[in-house]
Amino acid sequence: ILCNAAISACEKGQKWEEALWLLWALGSYGPPPDDFSYCSAINACGEVNQWQWALWLYDQGDAGHLLQLQSTAATIAALCRSKSWEVALALAKRKEGAVQAGKLAEIADAASDKVCFP
Repeated sequence: ILCNAAISACEKGQKWEEALWLLWALGSYGPPPDDFSYCSAINACGEVNQWQWALWLYDQGDAGHLLQLQSTAATIAALCRSKSWEVALALAKRKEGAVQAGKLAEIADAASDKVCFP
């Protein structure tokens, strides 16, 4: 819980590199990171237009089947924020079959409203 709180603080302080380090440390020295850990680190990267890192983190967490819809939405938001529409659409299509019908569209809409129409 403490490490998750620190990663979340990095997100709010736009300290994306520190968030990446804490996520790595959590995986190496503590309990494995969970969806909240990844989502906070993805958001930290997205806040400063580090969309490549956000997508890499998403792929790492997704490979371990750790991520929930919040991390998908955070990654799509990071991609939209940095104008990487094609990559965001590809991610949405890739995840479309893995989630309940309509749920991903709802999250993508929420992400785009937050990012594209503040």
